[in-house]
Amino acid sequence: KRKVVIRDANGYDHMLSRYYAMRNMPRPDSYVFDQESLSGFSNTTRWMRDPPNFATMATTSVVPVDLNVFLLKMELDIAFIMEICGDKNGSDRFVKVSKARMKAFEAVFWNAEGGQWLDYWLFSSGDEPETWKTENQKTNVFAFNFAPIWISSFDSNENLVEKVVKALENPWLIAPAGILTSLTNSEQQW
Repeated sequence: KRKVVIRDANGYDHMLSRYYAMRNMPRPDSYVFDQESLSGFSNTTRWMRDPPNFATMATTSVVPVDLNVFLLKMELDIAFIMEICGDKNGSDRFVKVSKARMKAFEAVFWNAEGGQWLDYWLFSSGDEPETWKTENQKTNVFAFNFAPIWISSFDSNENLVEKVVKALENPWLIAPAGILTSLTNSEQQW
């Protein structure tokens, strides 16, 4: 359930990860508290289909860029450690997995027009391969859209780095004290 398959325009399947819980709705143990806390917000974060309607919380429908970049980094690190330890087969297995995830970043998350990677929204349960559609990329600007650039596998492409740096400067995410999480002041911790 934590893995989903997205089929690109060329018919290739890409396996990516998502956060998954048995319920795709607000937390039942704190629903009333969360609903009251969010009732006054006009802007919300990345996890709602119809902001600010808290009942449209759909975390399991989001295939997040940051989760997948963290997993990619771990796959690369594991491959490196296994190679150092002399486990060539294990290392090769993780290199293969990481290369597949890298291809998925290009096919599913990358948005050349915006110069950044964007979360992908599922419109099915995720149990069957879903065909990639441009409109399923969530175009909101968040700092995590740029997370892949800090992995050496991405920063070796000078044209890509140039596009990403330009996009990072454009939406004014860079602030005097660092990088803003988003351009929306939702007053939420998440």
